[in-house]
Amino acid sequence: MLRTEWRPIFSPSNGLEACFTDPGLVEIGCYYQGQPVVEGDNFEDHVIKEAAGVDTIVGHIPDFFIALNGNNPPVIGIPHC
Repeated sequence: MLRTEWRPIFSPSNGLEACFTDPGLVEIGCYYQGQPVVEGDNFEDHVIKEAAGVDTIVGHIPDFFIALNGNNPPVIGIPHC
């Protein structure tokens, strides 16, 4: 579940791919550490976001924007990319 009002999703080259506001879910496939660093958090979650099963966006979201109950991806078993 995403946790802020505006959520960026970045392309592999760190370009802004999209920004969405719906409180939907994303599928996290894996994580890596890198850029951009948001609020001191350098974990990036590789995600797949679907909009009504029609539009699919693949990219990465800074972990700060993902609600993992205060945990980082490796702590809860998300694999490294």
